[in-house]
Amino acid sequence: MTRRTGTSETSGTGSVSGTCEEAKNVAETVIRLDASRQDRAAAVLARAFRNDPIQRYVIPDGGRRARVAPWIFGSAVRYCLPHGGVYAAPDLGGVACWLPPGVGTADALGMIRSGKISAPLRLGPAAFLRFMGIASYMTAERKRLVPAPHWYLLAIGVEPSRQGEGIGGALLEPALSRADADVTPCYLETQTERNVKFYERHGFAVTSVGKPRGLRVWTMLREPRPPAPTEETARTSIRSQRNNDAKEER
Repeated sequence: MTRRTGTSETSGTGSVSGTCEEAKNVAETVIRLDASRQDRAAAVLARAFRNDPIQRYVIPDGGRRARVAPWIFGSAVRYCLPHGGVYAAPDLGGVACWLPPGVGTADALGMIRSGKISAPLRLGPAAFLRFMGIASYMTAERKRLVPAPHWYLLAIGVEPSRQGEGIGGALLEPALSRADADVTPCYLETQTERNVKFYERHGFAVTSVGKPRGLRVWTMLREPRPPAPTEETARTSIRSQRNNDAKEER
């Protein structure tokens, strides 16, 4: 669920906040997560998602949810690590798990390697069925709304005590920059309304709002942005415009 930034096969976003300017200040320090730190990264995501609506729905008991959450998010980290899509603040103040274009959320080898395949046992039959009901909706929406290759934000969360420092925005930047360079869209889901504005500040737009199992889910898409013109490109454009103006004057 790791779907909105958070469960064993879900995606989504835990608590993230901060301005674009703060994100720029932090972005230069974001690193790719080393496998030796995956357990600590999973614990950060578990704390960021402690009040997540889907987590509460899937595992209503708070004590059991706290015990299972590190495994849930650990499976997300392990699933994304081989694809180079796990980014973190150097002190692990926040973590983001991305899947690059062409990588699905149910790859057989990835399921085994990450431990996701044991989700029915880890969650228990009732919780697993609740999770699959939400996951099925999200999978169908993703296929419907973004059939072309895209970057997928499987999970992102910031340590509760570090929110508001721009870490969440900084964690988005590496994948967004790669997506822009490859002219590829980015896609995510969130179940928290305040996160919608956060993602909008980073170029995402709402593509659907649904209520599977009575839970509100926003899906969001970010189209690739053209590269900023270089100084030489700007000079060439000005010269071209002047030449066109001169021709018109004749």
